[in-house]
Amino acid sequence: MAPEASEPAGTKLRDTAPVRLACCLLDRLSWLAIVGLSFAGAIVVGAFVYLCMPINFTSQASILFNDQPDVIASLQLLAPSNGGSDVRSAASALGMLGGGGASMSQRLEELVHSRRLRRDIVERFRLAERYHGNTKAAEEALKDAIDTRPLGKGSLLIMGASVGMVVSATCQAGPRLAIMLRRPVPYRPEEARKISADLANEVVNFLDRFTTESSIQQARKARDFVEKRTKTAEADLARTESRLLALQRQYRILTPEAKVEELSDEVKTLTELEAQARVQASNSAESLRVLRRQLPREATTRIEQTVTARNPLILQIETELIGLQARLQDETAGGKLETHPDIVTLRQAVQAKQAQLRSVTREVQETVTRGMNPVHEELAVQMVGQVVQLAGAEAGAQLAATRVAQAEARMSNLPPVARDYIHLERQAQLQGDLLGALQKRLEIARLEEQRENSGKFQVLDAAEPPLRKTGPSTSKAALVAFVGLLFVLGLGRAMRLGWIALAEAEAPADE
Repeated sequence: MAPEASEPAGTKLRDTAPVRLACCLLDRLSWLAIVGLSFAGAIVVGAFVYLCMPINFTSQASILFNDQPDVIASLQLLAPSNGGSDVRSAASALGMLGGGGASMSQRLEELVHSRRLRRDIVERFRLAERYHGNTKAAEEALKDAIDTRPLGKGSLLIMGASVGMVVSATCQAGPRLAIMLRRPVPYRPEEARKISADLANEVVNFLDRFTTESSIQQARKARDFVEKRTKTAEADLARTESRLLALQRQYRILTPEAKVEELSDEVKTLTELEAQARVQASNSAESLRVLRRQLPREATTRIEQTVTARNPLILQIETELIGLQARLQDETAGGKLETHPDIVTLRQAVQAKQAQLRSVTREVQETVTRGMNPVHEELAVQMVGQVVQLAGAEAGAQLAATRVAQAEARMSNLPPVARDYIHLERQAQLQGDLLGALQKRLEIARLEEQRENSGKFQVLDAAEPPLRKTGPSTSKAALVAFVGLLFVLGLGRAMRLGWIALAEAEAPADE
């Protein structure tokens, strides 16, 4: 039996009625007809897009962030920081308004996509009526209608923050066919042009209003807080001064001002010296812990024993040095200049005692490093200096604490009226310092509130109604339809003519 004639390559398709009809049409079509059909299909698609698709109109408004230096922050840095915990609380409450971890562009972007903005725009433009009373539908439509991007080419960034922002708003007009048939549509093209520009400008206005009101509100809270603390400090200071005046009028013979001032200055000076000595001792102890880990145990033990043997001499030198330093501070606080003979003599005595302490340190260093491994000699010299410094600081702190206790004991032996006077005078001084610091903070808070009346950004370009629609593009849709139909029909025609064959392995013939 003769084998059946095999079908041409590329014609082994599923034998169904639609396939046979398509093949028949492709066999009858010429290349000119294929071009004509593609052109007709493009016209149909273009007409559908032109008549049946909603028309988009997009307007853009651009804003530029303020880059002026923050004068208020500079004034805050110049404000005093020794007014106590109350002043620090006031400064903390005042702070840098508008600061934080997020940049201006990120905050504004969150505001643009917030539900509060959409609800405000829906109410202002009565969008719910346009969407047949459905407020949620109007808010959801605005979610995709409003967008932002950084201002500049691509994403222009300076120091990690964009220089501005572009706000775009899109409004859809009803399809042209629905307008021709007088069907209800949300907007007509003329209205959509204007509404898109109004939406973009309204978004910018909302951002300006919200940021300004928020900054003013924070600045007002800071000012109110500082004003309340200032009034409280003024009342406390007035009561204290009144009690001081009553004591002075009641005890005319008793004049404790000189004794009070002398004891107060002595306690203050010795307290400062004690604090300095304790800080120095803490730093020396920390350095010693590091050096002990680098030197052998025998070397550290030898150094500490040698310094302990010299402790009486070190204590004597530190005692005399603290006394000289206390006298020097008292004389300086009394108003004597650096060129005064008493000041010059005291400074020379302080330098002499410091040189004597350095001499003791060198002697200990020479004793310790004698016969020591050269590798550890430099570390041993450093450790000797730290041990001597630690011993001197501890002795100085202990001596200063003892003298502070003695001065306070002498103060406690004063008559009750004098003690009350001392307490009230200290309290009046502290309250006066606090009041001065609060008054400066209050001025800064008022300046901050006035400054926040201006917005955080400037409108660079207001949105204007667009001249033409932004989508959908009728020509692009028609071009895509024409190219697609031409490709599909041309490919089918070429396959029917055998120009393009589907690769298919033939079954081997039976022998």
